[in-house]
Parts: sequence; structure tokens; C-alpha cells
Amino acid sequence: MIELVHNHITTEMQQNARTESIFVLTAVVLNLIFLAINSALAVDKEATRTILILVVNYILVVIVNYVAWAGLKHGKGIKDRLLSGLVQLYKDNAVEKYYDVSLLDSYASRFKLLLMAVAATGFSTIAVPLIILWT
Repeated sequence: MIELVHNHITTEMQQNARTESIFVLTAVVLNLIFLAINSALAVDKEATRTILILVVNYILVVIVNYVAWAGLKHGKGIKDRLLSGLVQLYKDNAVEKYYDVSLLDSYASRFKLLLMAVAATGFSTIAVPLIILWT
């Protein structure tokens, strides 16, 4: 039974990692696409529609980045609970010495780095076209 629980927890962890990857890749790719579109639009400073399209695209960028942030944050909570259960399972079976608990810190660092990647591309998606538009 313990092996089944262990397999279930590790399978959930793998699914969680895949989901995180999808959130990050989707957000970064969409940010880069919107960066290209918005930068191209910002060159035409005279068109009234340019501002309207930029505003709509910025709203979409904010929504995409919020969804990615919320998904990553939710995934982090799930991962923390799964890891907590896994560590407890190891303790209960006297095998915790084989699991380096400092890995928990590296997971937290990875989460922060993923968030920074999404935030940096999201910020540049908004800032770069504005710089083009105003210069």
C-alpha cells in the first residue's frame, strides 16, 4: 500500500511539473508574440486605432500573465502539500535520510525563477512598445 501511495504522490508531482511548464511556456511565447505585434503597431504613431489595439493587447497580456501567475502559485501549493506528504511517508518508514530536505528550498527557488521569467517577458511586452511609441 505504501508503494501505491508513493507512486501516486510522485505521479502527481510529475503532472504538476508538466502543468507548470505549460503555464510558463504559454505565457512566455504569448508575451513574445504580443511584444512583436505591439512593437510593430507602435511604429505607426499617428493612427488612432494603434492606441486602441495596444490597449486591448495590453489587457490580454495582463490576463495571460495573471493566469500563469495564478496557475504557478496554485501548483506551488499542491507541490508543497505533496512534498510534505512524501517527506512524512519517508519519516514513517525510516527512510528520510535518503531524501535531502534541502530540495524543498530548490523547488521554491525554481518557482521564483519561473515567475521572474513570466514577469520579465510580460513587462517587456508592455514597456518596449511604449518606448517605441513615445520616441
